[in-house]
Amino acid sequence: MFTTSNYQELYWPKANDDDIASLQTLVADTLLNLNGRFSNQNTYKNIDLSYNNKMNASVCRKITFKSAQDMSATNFKIFGRQNDVDIQEIVQGPNNNTVTSTNYYDYIYKIEHTGVVGGNVSIGTDKIGFFTLATLDVKNYRKSLEYGINFVIDPQNGAGVSYNIFGSLNRKRGLYQDLINKKYFYELFDVNESTTEFYNITTITALILIKVITNTQNYPLTAQILQI
Repeated sequence: MFTTSNYQELYWPKANDDDIASLQTLVADTLLNLNGRFSNQNTYKNIDLSYNNKMNASVCRKITFKSAQDMSATNFKIFGRQNDVDIQEIVQGPNNNTVTSTNYYDYIYKIEHTGVVGGNVSIGTDKIGFFTLATLDVKNYRKSLEYGINFVIDPQNGAGVSYNIFGSLNRKRGLYQDLINKKYFYELFDVNESTTEFYNITTITALILIKVITNTQNYPLTAQILQI
């Protein structure tokens, strides 16, 4: 993520099956080796999807488990975080398919497995979710506050992308969807687009939250946020 005092660029790379962990054989009483694309190559432990990783990504996504074998008797327990809230979730293993978590994560501490041990699994991320929350400068007391968001779809003629852009005046701890449901975030734009688009926002807001609802072709996306 590139950022200055009035400009932020949030990047959404294509989702891959090995974003969290490359294909590996389960070993009893051993944690999953978190050695995927988003991993810290120095430790192969915690996964940071939100900021300052080698992918230059700023995302909060669901987690996927993929196997060509029947691993339905194995449960995977995710220990993670979303918007400073710790989450624990159990996901039943795949059966020659891909299964997806219920929660969205911007950070993964570890992933355990229980039940029948055996078979190979890779752990990736889903194509939908949230961009990392963008914080704006509202302390300079200008007479007017305007924001421009350039939402870039690569390629620009890619169909099957829809998203919501939300604003908020106060940062709150909590899961993003819960905060949306409780009206801490208010909807600025509800978009179903197939091209790159620029939005001018004159509503005063201290935070910008972008939810990617569909991305059927798994396109890379970029949100360029400029405070005017």
